[in-house]
Amino acid sequence: MKILVGYDGSNAAKEALNLARMHAKSFGAEVDVITSMEKGTENERDEIEQAERGLEWAKSLFNENDIACNTHLLIRG
Repeated sequence: MKILVGYDGSNAAKEALNLARMHAKSFGAEVDVITSMEKGTENERDEIEQAERGLEWAKSLFNENDIACNTHLLIRG
């Protein structure tokens, strides 16, 4: 089983990560965490780095509980 979570750093997204963590632990699932951005030019480098840090933090939540987790940063535009 796989669980997909969209993550943008909001409180709702953090709650979704916690819910996904509980379900993944119960069902032995793998989790994919995705952040999607509209632009990816050099002018948005700070926003890209912030998104990368957020994904690293999200992955650490799952690693602490020995849950397989993949993160993806999608940049459109």
